[in-house]
Formats: sequence, structure tokens, C-alpha cells
Amino acid sequence: METIIIQTSSKSTSKLLLSLTKKLGEKAHILDPEIAEDLAFGLMMQQEKTGKKVSKDSILSALKS
Repeated sequence: METIIIQTSSKSTSKLLLSLTKKLGEKAHILDPEIAEDLAFGLMMQQEKTGKKVSKDSILSALKS
């Protein structure tokens, strides 16, 4: 299974792509902006994942700086 995310500049383009996708027999969904943002943030976190553990104090200290 492959997943493609396309960000369009207009609702009419989104509707056209959604219609075409369904005519091709594939599944398609329009994501709420908040869900799209959460997905992008999750992908960014996954790319930066180091596997290292850090203490709560070191995080709070870095945020205060």
C-alpha cells in the first residue's frame, strides 16, 4: 500500500482530485488542517528521533534559555 499526500491551493482542485481518485477505485480523504498539521509534526519528530533518553529537568532548562 502506498500513501500520497497532496496539498492543493483551492477547493475545486481538491474536489477534482478526490473525484478522480475514487473513479480509479482508490480511497481518498480530505484532511482537516489540524490533522494535516499533526501528521506533519509527527513526521518531523520521527525524522529527528535519536533514541536517546533525556531528563525532564534538562528539557525544562533548555526551554528557559
